[in-house]
Amino acid sequence: MDTIKLELPETFTDPKQFGLDADPASIKKWLAELPLANFEQSADEVLALLHEMNQAEYSPEKRYRHLAVIQPVLQVLIDTLRTHYSSALLPLSEKNEQKHKLAVNLSNELALGYRIIIQQLKPNSQDSELVKADIKLLVSCLYLAIQHLSEILSEFYLVYFPVPSKIWGEINNLYSLAERLAVVDQVIQSKTATSPDLTIGRRYKCSLLLALCSPYHMMHGEVEKIKKILCKVSEKCELVGTPEQAACSTCLHKNCHHCFVIDVARDAAPRFNPDQIKRDFIQTREIKIRSVISWFETLYRRLIEPTSNISLKSPEIESGHSSLSDRFYRDMIKRIIDTIHRRNDRVHKRDAILGKMELTIGLSASHYHTSDEAPFRPEVDEIHLHTGMHTSSRNAFSLVPLEVEPWRDEEAETRITNGVELPRESHFEDDISMIDMWHKVYSSGARNVEQHAHEHEMKKYHVNSSWTQKNTSEGGMCIFSQPETTLPVRVGELVSYYKKENDPWTLGVIRWLKVHENQIIEIGVMHLVDSAWSCAARAINGTGTGCEYFRCMLSTSELSNDNTSIIVPTAIFDSGSKLTLLFENKIHYILLNEPILTTKSVTQFRFIMTDQPAVEAENINRLKLLM
Repeated sequence: MDTIKLELPETFTDPKQFGLDADPASIKKWLAELPLANFEQSADEVLALLHEMNQAEYSPEKRYRHLAVIQPVLQVLIDTLRTHYSSALLPLSEKNEQKHKLAVNLSNELALGYRIIIQQLKPNSQDSELVKADIKLLVSCLYLAIQHLSEILSEFYLVYFPVPSKIWGEINNLYSLAERLAVVDQVIQSKTATSPDLTIGRRYKCSLLLALCSPYHMMHGEVEKIKKILCKVSEKCELVGTPEQAACSTCLHKNCHHCFVIDVARDAAPRFNPDQIKRDFIQTREIKIRSVISWFETLYRRLIEPTSNISLKSPEIESGHSSLSDRFYRDMIKRIIDTIHRRNDRVHKRDAILGKMELTIGLSASHYHTSDEAPFRPEVDEIHLHTGMHTSSRNAFSLVPLEVEPWRDEEAETRITNGVELPRESHFEDDISMIDMWHKVYSSGARNVEQHAHEHEMKKYHVNSSWTQKNTSEGGMCIFSQPETTLPVRVGELVSYYKKENDPWTLGVIRWLKVHENQIIEIGVMHLVDSAWSCAARAINGTGTGCEYFRCMLSTSELSNDNTSIIVPTAIFDSGSKLTLLFENKIHYILLNEPILTTKSVTQFRFIMTDQPAVEAENINRLKLLM
């Protein structure tokens, strides 16, 4: 686990002892000669240079010029390092963890350089005065120090590591200094700035808003996207309270209940302060975000406008025009709104209960186990159903002549099983999807050879793992993994679990995640259904039209029940998709209605039963003629 040192150097050394050149131009030339293709080596060399510079004695102006030369190259190196671990499965591999540590250390050393300048420039007392040039430099360094310390927070959020101690304390301390100097809203002059409102206040509020959006609840890779949005709307956030008011025991303390607050004198992130909770506040600021919430709600209404008021005759549904990136963006905005509105720390009472349980992760694995590990071949099953021949019984009654049926049916089945008409088996785990891709390009002969290896791979990814329960509530539970036995996990993944050998599989979804020492993963599981029913579905209208069958889960076996819902892959289907549903050797047709829950991996929809579409009836008739 990454640890960072935030302490400022107590003594400084002559730069000549490190062999450092006092001219920024020579450093710029050295940076230009770095082997950036070998980004890790370059990052190590830049980190070593920064560390020596932070131990060397420079005037504030000269140190600032040196850091300004290094910063652009350093940012390129951090961005390159981040591409390797930002989308990796958790827990991180040893190599990716080293890259993450290197990126964090680069940001920390750069922030340390700006903090040294602040230490050199800041007034020793309230009566001390700063010259105009020093104020301008101090404001720039305050902004940049907060920015790079906030970047460290983002790096830890990105991989679900716990935030290091003292980092919020340092960010709050820098902002408090900006308040005392009355420079919170002073615009920073920067050659690279794209926004005219580049201020310490907006940078600080962006960090506060990101923390209030519960980063450990975010889907994999969403932190950077959400941070960019929040920085744009941070001007709509207000911090109420001044140092003078905070010092008065009768001002803020009686009004800071049931609101979001930050104590700028403490090492603590912003939080929601419920009614009737007394806390030992020192310098409290109330975070007003009503305008921020309104902005997100307006954006969401605009995003869902094309698919609102779903009906069978909706032109948007008929066309099926809904890009995957648009749907992911829409769902992300909805989750932000839900998170900010969820102000109570706990909705349900938590009970400490220790115990072991077996857990499997992913929609594919959950389907595999709840179907008693039955092979997934819905295309074959559908042929049998349409020809009057059920997979459960080869002697079922059929309208096809007996002398014709065997070879016709065998031919259709063989075309699928031997690869002539091979549907893709979609499992929504990165490694498995890659295997499926290669199966699509292999020849029929090679595919037969690889099929056994593929089935073995499926079983490997569908294994259970043993987890320990920490606590439970009506809404879910908290569990943690054992060292060295962890399956790769992501926030938003469907999970299925049981506590005793003969218990039914229960479905839940990973709502939040943290990675601790020794790659121990702690997850919060939100309960979905006590027992689930496996099924298969393909879209015949709307988003996903033309795809093959995918593994899905039903909340009950009573399809006509108004409370029945279906869990489907998010990337494939959307509200308004009309599906062919294969369940218990019967074919049904359903229309997906509003989503109950949505993540990047799965979405739980309510649905209504519909009649068989005319185009589907025509396809079935053509199939029967071929039989």
